[in-house]
Amino acid sequence: MSRRILVLDGDCGAAISIVQSLGRAGYPVTLAATSFGHRAFHSRYVCDRMRCPSPLADKAAFQTWALAQTEFALVIPATESSLMPLHEIRDRPELRGRLALPPTDATTIGFDKERVRLLAEQLGIPVPATRIVTSPADLEAPVFDTWLEQGAVVLKSIHSKMWANGVGRELAVQMAVSREQLAIQAAQMFESGSIQLQQWVPGTGRGIEVLVDQGEIVLTYAHERIHELPLTGVGSSYRRGIDPPKDLLEASQRLLRTLNWHGVAMVEFRHDASTGRWFMMELNGRFWGSLPLAQFAGVDFPLALVELLLEKKRPDQVITRPAYARALGRDIQWFKQVARVRVSDLRRRGPPPPERKLMLLHPLLRSLLQWGRLLTGRETLDGAALDDPGPIWWELRKQLSDATGALFRKWRQRQIRRAAVLAWQEPLVDVRRIMVLCSGNICRSAYAGIKLGTTLSGQFEVRSGGLSGSSGMRSPDTFAATARRRGIDLTEHRSHAVSDADLDWADLVLIMDERHADALAERRPEVLAKTRWLGGAAAQRGQNPTIADPVDFTAVQVETVLDLLDRSTDAVAALVRINARPIDP
Repeated sequence: MSRRILVLDGDCGAAISIVQSLGRAGYPVTLAATSFGHRAFHSRYVCDRMRCPSPLADKAAFQTWALAQTEFALVIPATESSLMPLHEIRDRPELRGRLALPPTDATTIGFDKERVRLLAEQLGIPVPATRIVTSPADLEAPVFDTWLEQGAVVLKSIHSKMWANGVGRELAVQMAVSREQLAIQAAQMFESGSIQLQQWVPGTGRGIEVLVDQGEIVLTYAHERIHELPLTGVGSSYRRGIDPPKDLLEASQRLLRTLNWHGVAMVEFRHDASTGRWFMMELNGRFWGSLPLAQFAGVDFPLALVELLLEKKRPDQVITRPAYARALGRDIQWFKQVARVRVSDLRRRGPPPPERKLMLLHPLLRSLLQWGRLLTGRETLDGAALDDPGPIWWELRKQLSDATGALFRKWRQRQIRRAAVLAWQEPLVDVRRIMVLCSGNICRSAYAGIKLGTTLSGQFEVRSGGLSGSSGMRSPDTFAATARRRGIDLTEHRSHAVSDADLDWADLVLIMDERHADALAERRPEVLAKTRWLGGAAAQRGQNPTIADPVDFTAVQVETVLDLLDRSTDAVAALVRINARPIDP
């Protein structure tokens, strides 16, 4: 019998632990992903590498590819991106009995957040207060005002991955702290169906990690998040092992026994240490991102899963050692985000933004000192192993390269912005036609084009357009309503995708940010000679001339952008009148 194992989703966080576990046990491991740019592909335990079609870009192509992989004893999908397409074809003869999937009914229910929540409620397991909404009208319910007053509203898609016409989308959990945010974020998610709205609950994330044999937990581990990313809490970048709390373990057993689960799973909870209250958040029915922690602590879930599926062998529960683990790249991002919040706190004079109270922060100095645990042998970096140094060396080189590249980009960005401000010191010559550009021509350039055209009416021609997107789009309601209060009516405005003829027509092209400069440089580099940043007209030396895209901003944030657009268009109008020759009568 073949012992070859095919591990999919080689670019996910759990892949390195799966590869190292099975490789050490003597299984020949083939690792597959859409590309090889991940640390797991640098493990000495990878016997073969394969590129596969992206299940999100083309589900049918991925399924056809998977059906052709008949030489493996077991195929292990590490994320829902591949798991759900494989679930659809699990009964095909080519794959039957060789997929590391939970039972059919368990998979159908277990990867539906609302069905899992309802089942938990029936079993008496605490879950956050929840409402299902299907349209903007549902958002008017007064209960959401109460939730916002008490903290926030958490928005979740019923399924983490959704496919339409063979193309998938990954739908991240979002959090709204205002009515404006709730409306904007829900509008984006309604495209994929119903939304699960939950009341935000305080606390830190805890995970009960299990291997289940026909509904009975046979191997368990538990962890608690120390650093959560994003800072409001979704996933961990630094975590520690804990003794599985009896109440959480018992709730997990009830849930998984009812589902008759078979395979690995992680049941996620939120625990508030100040009150002792806890809530079940969701069920992750596949390998989880913090798997390297369990591996480091001595709980070998990948090997236990393979032996259970191939040999019907139940593992022995092991006594674990105290352990910590951090995902290097993600934890560096955690430190950066916390540092920004701390600096913002010091500079702030008014009240903090509403989302500030939701952030799970720790003192920076103490967090830096905790890196010393690496020297005690109680902590590891995800993927680090003495017998397999390739992955962590690749990760370290990548982080160094990313940091060096970030420094260069910041330096280049400062030079570009400095030049954008200084450019306005040069006089404008023979400017009669002005083209105002942004990305989609539904917010910034739409507003600035109308305002500048009104100010210079009868003397100059002013048009606006977008460098990306399509023609015929309306301005967002929040932006249009805020603009109307300033006397700019966008009701009849429709976006216009700028053409080469438009660029040739203009004597002066106004842009909003560095992306627009790059887009013009790639499309029509000669146009840059007559291009200036709109925000640079009102900026002083050392100031940032960028005008941010407000497409998803709240009404308050839109006001800030419009203030800058007003100052900048007034400055441009003054400079044009002084230095430029208007259209001949």
